[in-house]
Amino acid sequence: MKKLAMLVSFALAAGVAFAQEPQPGQPASKAPEKAYGQAEKAQKNEVTGEVVALDTVKKTITFKSDKGEKTLPAEGAAADVLKDLKTGDKVTISCSVDERGEPKAATRISKSTKPPAEKQ
Repeated sequence: MKKLAMLVSFALAAGVAFAQEPQPGQPASKAPEKAYGQAEKAQKNEVTGEVVALDTVKKTITFKSDKGEKTLPAEGAAADVLKDLKTGDKVTISCSVDERGEPKAATRISKSTKPPAEKQ
């Protein structure tokens, strides 16, 4: 009886091992597809510019940088800083970006303390 049980267990183990190997002529399986709703980790980006407008109710900041004017929603700690800012302030904004690399939300805002560069 022990021999029969051992033989059956070896046959099952061999069957499982064989089932996991790719069959000849079939491509090896790719990495599993991402589940629906599983997003890529957001990239971070920093932009330095000047505050053009603030909306503390809607929690948005509009700023002007060398890339032009942009309005972003403020999230988390950035939303708390909005009440301390005013138009004309020089700020550095950390942004989360979408898959195209475009800023999608301000995640951190800090006032720039550097004096303006002198023109020569």
